[in-house]
Amino acid sequence: MLKTAGTQSITATSTGTGPVTGTQSGIAVAHATADHVRIETAADGSGGLITARVLSAGSTLTAYAVTRDPFGNYVDNVTAVWTLTNKTGNVADGDMAGSGTSAIFTARLTGTATIHAVAGGFNADSGLITVGVGVVSRLSVSGFTTPATAGIAHDITVTAQDASGNTITSYTGTIHFTSLDSLAVLPSDYTFIAGDNGTKTITATTTATTLKTAGTQSITAAQVGSTTITGTQSGIIVNAAPTSKLIITSSAQTLTAGVTSNTITVQRQDQYNNPNSTDADLTATLASNSTGTRSFRNDGDTTDITTITILTGHSTAAFKYKDTKAGTPTISVTAGSLTITQLETVNHADAGQIHIETLATGLGVIVPAQSIAAGSAPLTVTASHGIRSVTSSIISPLPGR
Repeated sequence: MLKTAGTQSITATSTGTGPVTGTQSGIAVAHATADHVRIETAADGSGGLITARVLSAGSTLTAYAVTRDPFGNYVDNVTAVWTLTNKTGNVADGDMAGSGTSAIFTARLTGTATIHAVAGGFNADSGLITVGVGVVSRLSVSGFTTPATAGIAHDITVTAQDASGNTITSYTGTIHFTSLDSLAVLPSDYTFIAGDNGTKTITATTTATTLKTAGTQSITAAQVGSTTITGTQSGIIVNAAPTSKLIITSSAQTLTAGVTSNTITVQRQDQYNNPNSTDADLTATLASNSTGTRSFRNDGDTTDITTITILTGHSTAAFKYKDTKAGTPTISVTAGSLTITQLETVNHADAGQIHIETLATGLGVIVPAQSIAAGSAPLTVTASHGIRSVTSSIISPLPGR
């Protein structure tokens, strides 16, 4: 009886003196009826059983459902239902994708599993597949608190990983930190040691990691000497620190006497120049050192005001200024210990009248009605409007008059 499928032969040899042999060749032997299925490495039966093995994370293994007869002859590559059994660690069902006659197992996270196939009334299991870590390909950066307050230090954790996210416990590389925040205080370069087991938490109490610019920021760690082994914690929300100063964001005003200025905007900021909109309402008093008739107006220029309030949820408040005295008055905005000043320029208005005054500078008084005796000293008078001298002359009494 022949058992191995294929083209076979039978040879007969006599046992007497002068042996005689004879062969029948070209005997075609077909496989018998399949009685079991195996999980193998090739669809045509030329492969071998998938026995126990270790796969590095990121690698793949293709399995085929192959039926064989009682003598081990290949029968067919058949359709099967594929599952993973005996899963441990982080191996998941999604690591295998079955497509009828074959399935592809992708090694991702560490753990173990067995490939199981059911084809008709037959079923089979592979050897135990163990997923081991791959080579370091990235860094995971995490742990910095978000939202954070500008200037407050927080912990940050860096982990060396392979492409699938497994921790490389043997990692001993050196990392360097950068941030989108130009004011950030970051840890010095750090070299991993064996005791880190691939993960290092840099605590706020030992080495400050501080962001200072309000907005959405990020922190990046990169292996020194590599352009690809990097990682970033992005989307870190940084809020302003408590208000520490007031600033006037609008330019110094140049206005005409008696005419309201353009809008003057006051902003509250923290020590890092971040606008603060989270503090409670802040009321500030408005003042000017002008000796003229001056007033502060609401931004709509509908009423006089003496204070402004920066409301919670806002970082600014606005007002306008009005002064009848030409010159360079200083205005101030004060809230408790916080004060900001700005020098404004007030130009004279167009002349609406002319005066005869006693000083060319416009700082004298209107010449009153008076009699000048003959022989008296000349009287100098000045014609002016506003604060500008227009003309001056000397009035001399005539003798004997």
